[in-house]
Amino acid sequence: MSTELIAGRYTSDQLLAGARALKSEDVISGAVTPKAAFCAAAGIDERTFVPPNFVRMLLENASKTERDKREYRAAVMALPEAAERPKAAARVLEMHAKNPMPLHRVQALLASLPSEVAERRAVEDQAAQARKALSESTGPGPTLKRRVEIRMSAISVRADCGDQGARSELRKLQYAMNIVAQSPSTPLSRALALADVDVNSIK
Repeated sequence: MSTELIAGRYTSDQLLAGARALKSEDVISGAVTPKAAFCAAAGIDERTFVPPNFVRMLLENASKTERDKREYRAAVMALPEAAERPKAAARVLEMHAKNPMPLHRVQALLASLPSEVAERRAVEDQAAQARKALSESTGPGPTLKRRVEIRMSAISVRADCGDQGARSELRKLQYAMNIVAQSPSTPLSRALALADVDVNSIK
């Protein structure tokens, strides 16, 4: 190990280890700052580190490289093609971290791939349609509401003529409909159950 002091404070081995760290994946990816990586590898306290002139130049160059990569990443992710294919864009950035691909080539590559957003929308639409079909086949929906309305219309005449049974049933049906009107998220079948009405009896 070299103990020769550089700039009166640091050994050549320390500075060499720090310089090597500037080429690490962490610095290239922007996970850590060049100065932090340099100090960690060299065993130097970052808070008190006063870099010699040539080290300062290395750090400035590494910082510029890091900044350029951030700007390149932002430019790639800002492409319309990347907005439609965010996972593919991230993969391209990962694969070409050391040697960035020209933007026009990234744009052409992404444009040749299927749209992730369109695929996701299609899956979501299919799921929504499946939920709607299931709801219509198993839930009350408009069909049950219409049956209740027809039932109410039919028994209202009897209720007006003094039929006590019809009046009682009509009150229950009206109560259930009021529940749904005041709380639209409540299924009509649930409201009917709360009103003590047998759904199967409404035909």
